[in-house]
Amino acid sequence: LDAGQFGKWYTRAVDIVTAADNKCSIPDLTNFLTTQNMHLLLAKLLFRRGRSKQAIQLLEKLGRKEIVEVDHGTGDANGIAEIVEYLCDDEYEKSQDVIFRACEHILAIDPFKVLPVLKKVRDPPLDSQRILTMLADYNDVRVFFLEHMVSSKVYHANRPEEFRELTTRLASEYVQQMIDADQHATPTQRRQKRRETVTQQGTEYAQGINFLKTNQDYNAEEVYGKSRDILENKSLPSGSLLQDVRVQLLGKLGRHQEALNILIYVMNDANKAEDYCVHNQVRQDPSAAIAAKKAARFGRRSSKRVTNPFIVLLQIMFGEKDPSKKQIFKRRALRILNTYTNASSAASGGESYINPMEALAVLPGDLGIKDLETYLKNTIRQTTTELRNSSVKVNILRFKNLKTNVQLHELQSRKVIVYPSSRCPQCKDSIYADQVISVFPNDDIYHLACSPSQKQIQQKSANSGNPFGR
Repeated sequence: LDAGQFGKWYTRAVDIVTAADNKCSIPDLTNFLTTQNMHLLLAKLLFRRGRSKQAIQLLEKLGRKEIVEVDHGTGDANGIAEIVEYLCDDEYEKSQDVIFRACEHILAIDPFKVLPVLKKVRDPPLDSQRILTMLADYNDVRVFFLEHMVSSKVYHANRPEEFRELTTRLASEYVQQMIDADQHATPTQRRQKRRETVTQQGTEYAQGINFLKTNQDYNAEEVYGKSRDILENKSLPSGSLLQDVRVQLLGKLGRHQEALNILIYVMNDANKAEDYCVHNQVRQDPSAAIAAKKAARFGRRSSKRVTNPFIVLLQIMFGEKDPSKKQIFKRRALRILNTYTNASSAASGGESYINPMEALAVLPGDLGIKDLETYLKNTIRQTTTELRNSSVKVNILRFKNLKTNVQLHELQSRKVIVYPSSRCPQCKDSIYADQVISVFPNDDIYHLACSPSQKQIQQKSANSGNPFGR
C-alpha cells in the first residue's frame, strides 16, 4: 500500500484492535503486531487492556530505537504522542509510578511535550515535589509547571500550604532567571529590558518583575535570603536589572528606607520612587493599619506599626544635603505632599495618601509659610470637612440611640389586663395574674412556656445541647 492508503487502513486497524469487544488474546496480537513492526498499535492495545507498564516499556524501546516502527508516512514514530494521549485520557486509571515513568521518558526525547500531561493529570493528584525533582535539569519546563500550579485557584483553595511553597519556588526561579540574564547583559540590553517592563508585559524580565511586585503569596524573606549575596553586592551596576529585583523584595519586606535609597541615589529614578510608594502604601497590612488607628485613639503606640513609604520618601527628600539637589528634591517633595495628602486624596484615586499629622512631623524647620501655603489651606479645609462630617454622624447615632431608648421604655411600661376568663391560646388553661406570661403586639397572652417564641428558644437550646433552655 502507498502512504495514503496505509494511513487510512492503519486508522481502521487501530479502531478494530483497541475496540472494547475485541476478544483476541494478548499473546496472539502481540506476536502478529510485533512481526508487522506495528509497535505503536500494540502499545495502544496494551493501554486498553490495562497493561500500562508493559506498554510504556515497549514505547521506551521505540524511543531508544531498539526497535523500529513501520513507516506511517508521518515521520513521527517515537511513541511520545501515544504516551501523552494515554496520560491525558481520563478513561484510564493510572498509578503515580506509571505517570512519572512515562513523563521521564517524554522528557528524555521532547521535554515540552510533558507540559500537557502535568497540566491535565489530577486524579490521583501528582506529588509536586517529586515533579520538581524530576524537572531539576529542565529549567524552562519547571518554570512553566510552576506557573500553571500557581495560577490554579482550585489548588490554592485545597492545598494552601503547598501552594505557598510553590509560589515561593516560582518567585525564586524568576529571580534566578533574572540573575542569569543580568550577568551576560550589556548596559544597552539592560536599558532595553527595563523599557520592556512598561511596553511588553509578556517578556521574561517584565513577567518576573511583575510577579514579584503584585503577588502576595510568596515568602519574600526566603526568596531574598537565597539571593542576598548577589543582590547586596556593592559592585552591582546602577543599571543592573537586579536593582529592580532588590527594590521589589525590600518593599515586600517593609524595608522602605533601603528600597527608596536605591531608587533615588543608585538608580536616580524619582518617578519610580513615587510609584513604589503608591504601590506599597496601597497594599499595606490591613490588620496593622487597624491596630495603629486604635492605638492612636487611646494615645499609645501600636505593636504593629505601619510605616507609610511616603513619609520615608519625604524624609529622604527634605533631608538632602547636596546643594545641587536640595531645591529639586524640595520642590518634588512639596508636590508629593500636595498630591497625596488627605486634602487631595481624590487626585490619587482615594487610595494613596499622607496623613497630615505624620507629614507635619517630618517637615524641616527652614520651610517657609509660602512653601506650605497650598498644603496648609487644603489640609485645613479637608480637616474641617471631616470634623463636620464626623459631627453629623455622631448626632445621627445619638438620635438613633434616643429613639431606641424611647421604644424600650414604652415596652417596659406597657400594661396588660388579665381577666378571670383569660386562657392561653396554646394549652387552653386559665391564665392567672401571678403567672409569668408573654404578651404579643396583637395583645395575645400566653404562658411563658407556651409562647411560640419560648418554644423556638427551647428548640434551639435542645439542638445546641443547652440544658437550661435559655
